[in-house]
This record gives sequence, structure tokens and C-alpha cells, in this order.
Amino acid sequence: MRNEKRHEIAEIDASILERISEDEVAAWLVAKTNSLMSPELPVECIESEVWHRKTYREEYYDHGYKVYAAGKHGYGGTVAEAAADAREKIADNPRSRAAEKRREAQTALKEAEKLEALANSLG
Repeated sequence: MRNEKRHEIAEIDASILERISEDEVAAWLVAKTNSLMSPELPVECIESEVWHRKTYREEYYDHGYKVYAAGKHGYGGTVAEAAADAREKIADNPRSRAAEKRREAQTALKEAEKLEALANSLG
């Protein structure tokens, strides 16, 4: 599940750096990790990730979270989405397996289309 939150460059509020310290961000992550702890979701780690994206037409940042628990990791645009994804993977949820198989099938279809196009171009 890759559903990052998009942040436009023009919308970035740099003044937040003066209002919130790294210690406060760290304290929030520790508290959030502790609040997620449960027998069905033994959280080992929460990661916050930001990617700079730049193409010839646009430039922006993507932000998402990973929640690691019981040897699995979940991903989402929010901590709650990442935790839900991790819970599904831990439970080996059939819905999660179906979504994964669907993604694999889509990738295989794209590859097959490329090969067919190559074969057609070669005659």
C-alpha cells in the first residue's frame, strides 16, 4: 500500500521549524509508538519518510509512514493507515493477500504488453 501524502512546494510552512523542535517531534513519535502497542500489533518502530519528487513539469514532496511489528511492516500516508496495513500483514489477511496478488498481476500484464509491443515492432 503506497499512498503517500503529497505536499506542494508552495504550501510548505518553513516557520514550523521555529515553532516545533526535533525533541518535540521525537516525543510525538515515541508517544505514538507506545499508543499503538497491543498484543496483535507489537510495534518495533515507526518511520516517517519524505521523498523529494521532481519531474520536468512539477516538484513536490511525498510523505508517508512505516510501522514495523512482528517482523512485518505496514505502509501508509498516516500512522493509522500504516498500522492497519501492518495488522493485515501480521494476520496474513486474505484481503491483503488478494491486493498483493492483484498488484503482481498488474505488473505481469504491463510486462507482457511491453514484450508484445517489442515483438510486434520486430515483425
